Amino acid sequence: MKLRSTIALALVCLLTIPSIAQSQIRPVRVELSKQYVRMGDTIRLDLHTTKPIKSTHITLAKRTFEVFQTPKKPRTRYHYVAYMGVSRNLPSGKYKLRLNIQLKNNQRHKSAHTITVVHPKSKKKGKVILNKKKQALSTDRKTLRKESKIIGQKFRTKTPLAYFEGSFQKPAKGRMSSAFGKERLYNSGIRRRHAGTDIANKIGTPIMAPNHGRIILSTFFDVHGNTVMIDHGFGIVSIYNHLSERFAAEGQLVRKGDIIGRMGDTGLTSGPHLHWGLSLQNLRVDPLKWTKR
Repeated sequence: MKLRSTIALALVCLLTIPSIAQSQIRPVRVELSKQYVRMGDTIRLDLHTTKPIKSTHITLAKRTFEVFQTPKKPRTRYHYVAYMGVSRNLPSGKYKLRLNIQLKNNQRHKSAHTITVVHPKSKKKGKVILNKKKQALSTDRKTLRKESKIIGQKFRTKTPLAYFEGSFQKPAKGRMSSAFGKERLYNSGIRRRHAGTDIANKIGTPIMAPNHGRIILSTFFDVHGNTVMIDHGFGIVSIYNHLSERFAAEGQLVRKGDIIGRMGDTGLTSGPHLHWGLSLQNLRVDPLKWTKR
């Protein structure tokens, strides 16, 4: 009888006490693609959760980022992702990526992760020689502010849907004439750190969508020239400046490889080229690095 009572008690304990495996399930699992970042790099943050997310507060170097839910597959955890960049003007050093996440069952997760930012050693600065007409345009701050405001609003687009698939392709054939982050001095005296990548070729060279997306801007600017912007989803937006022609209309869906325009020298340029930029939640990164993913 005593043996039977002992066995019965053990069975009750097994039925009422959660298993060790269950008790060790974390409500939020965090994955970071990298914690050592060079100028222009992208950090991918993945969150795997047991329940849907109710709210997040995610900050890095005084910038706030949102996460986007990926389609949930049967019998899997919930999955959220954020693509994050660091400003090309951010000094080298160590910064904290802080996560404060609340799930819909009110479970919370807080953590801090060290991100090391390193800038390459200073290289020779670029020089941009402008003719008199374009030199006057480079000092027209009123026009530049007006255009930058419109472009900046588009860069803040955060569509909770991923149009893009896989790696990006280069939008045009040609010579890489100015790298991302390169400091350039204009003969007007203005000094700027390049916010994108320049591809130089002859006027009329086809410009292609580097990945799937939706056209959110197609217009002519005095400084930026003929401009097209594509929303790729999840806070990822690309821009194409100085085109001679535009073949894309706002609201249009494009596929990777679709021709959206032709290379030109409209706006503030010193010769025919394409300025290709990529923004992650309104932070510019090197678009060439997205062709290697």
